[in-house]
Amino acid sequence: MTTRRFLGREYQYCLKTPSGKETHARLMASNAIPVGTKVELLTTGNSVHFFPG
Repeated sequence: MTTRRFLGREYQYCLKTPSGKETHARLMASNAIPVGTKVELLTTGNSVHFFPG
């Protein structure tokens, strides 16, 4: 993950894929992850929302 922004009760993370694409994810502030941590992104059911760029 390349950046983390505090949004009050959540953090917004910018994740960069091995191909160089970027995606954003939000997690509750209580689950903060340090910038630079390698993560795996998994999704289930209705938890994914796509927005136009």
